[in-house]
Amino acid sequence: MTHVPILSNPYTLHLKAIYGVLLLSLQLSFIFISSLAINAELPTAIDSELFIRHYPPQLRKSEVTDLKLQLRQLAGSRAPGTDDSKRDLFKKVISYMTIGIDVSSVFSEMVMCSATSDIVLKKMCYLYVGNYASNNPDLALLTINFLQRDCKDQDPMIRGLALRSLCTLRVANLLEYLVGPLVSGLKDGSSYVRTVAAIGVLKLYHISVVTCIDADFKNAQAFDL
Repeated sequence: MTHVPILSNPYTLHLKAIYGVLLLSLQLSFIFISSLAINAELPTAIDSELFIRHYPPQLRKSEVTDLKLQLRQLAGSRAPGTDDSKRDLFKKVISYMTIGIDVSSVFSEMVMCSATSDIVLKKMCYLYVGNYASNNPDLALLTINFLQRDCKDQDPMIRGLALRSLCTLRVANLLEYLVGPLVSGLKDGSSYVRTVAAIGVLKLYHISVVTCIDADFKNAQAFDL
């Protein structure tokens, strides 16, 4: 009598295959995120807890003051390697902000140091100003002036990022400053900037229908490319 092997249930094999793929994906994701954290020198949960627990408020304030002085020294510098030094300082500021340390006192210095074509510095600065400007009207006004300037940058990537950051501030009494950049963005030669502007119009409509209707984007021929 010939022995016929019993085949496994195809449904079970399918589930095992899916499980294997998911497990591999999770492992690769963990390795990737860990490498990013190491390369970017961002704080982990353990680092954050240890820092807050063992570093007294006076020392934290001293660290922030030191960062402020270093950023101010680099603000107007055009020496070789300046952008690399700014990146290191920006990473520290973002790291402190991430673990809950107040670094709003370096706001002016961060904005001054962002006067560069380095896209990485721009992204970190936009992340920083977006975190503090939304809850501080005075800082929000400075942020809008800074972002409006970047909305006219020669690099379409910077224009798009600046416009996106501008639309995420959600400061009710400053919505009128969004209309001009949005109109310009809808007519921009870059498809990326136009996409960001279109999404920005939707955000503006969600925040204030009246402001969006008064702007009359369509009748202003904002969509004529």
